[in-house]
Amino acid sequence: MATLRATLAVALLLVLVPTDAAARCMCFEPEHVLLAPRGDGVPLNARVWVISNNGELPSPGLVDATGAPVAVDMNAMGLADGQTLLVLTPRELLQPSTEYTVLQTTFTTGTASDTTPPPAPSAISGGWVSEQGSGACPGNCRPSDYWRSTVTSDGAHIIVADADQGGTLDPVAFTGAIAVATSVTKDRPGATTGSSWVQLGEFECAPRNWLPDEPPGSLRFGAFDLAGNFSGWSEPAVIAARAGCQAGRSNDPWPQLFAILLLWRWSRRAAKTVSPRLLRGR
Repeated sequence: MATLRATLAVALLLVLVPTDAAARCMCFEPEHVLLAPRGDGVPLNARVWVISNNGELPSPGLVDATGAPVAVDMNAMGLADGQTLLVLTPRELLQPSTEYTVLQTTFTTGTASDTTPPPAPSAISGGWVSEQGSGACPGNCRPSDYWRSTVTSDGAHIIVADADQGGTLDPVAFTGAIAVATSVTKDRPGATTGSSWVQLGEFECAPRNWLPDEPPGSLRFGAFDLAGNFSGWSEPAVIAARAGCQAGRSNDPWPQLFAILLLWRWSRRAAKTVSPRLLRGR
């Protein structure tokens, strides 16, 4: 009986205390900069766009080629997965043909500013993606299950998405809340048109990026260039209903706790009904 009780205690701890693997499942992507491919030809009035885990910019922030800090004003937009899109606006124009660094990412300015907004992006395809876990978080993460839209844009560098037109983005003040922010991938150096995957849902090693539990019914997309010029929103694109039931292992501990409780009650009943002679070893 003592062995059974010890087993129940260990099982309870395994359910309630997250393991290292479970912690890895809920890790955020490291802070990173959303920047033009190859980081050259950046306009003099560029802003620096950083995805942050805690809403703060790691020191030393933006520095010039000599390592001297560049004075900036910082605004923040909340993302649905709990991360933050930081927008750093230098208080003075950047110097032409000069190298700057932020978060170990280096870029070089061009010779002119940019005041022309990009056109609104468009979604050319979309569909549900379900993937089994990669093994990075064995037994602790449900399979990935998310909606992926392929979005194209001309002249933009950052794509933002708004679910069910419920975002509160202020594209002038760079504040409010949006669902997703991602960078645009250009097909080749010097190309103006590029595309990006916008993904919303459940991921193996990252927090889900929609709330509440049900996926949104539509997405609309907007685009910023590096200078912060905003395209305006696209027409909403419908998210199709899932085809069938999506099965996956849940991280919810309550089913396991319920099973442990039933086992504990059964053990108590069994102890009361065991013959006293058997308990004395006769």
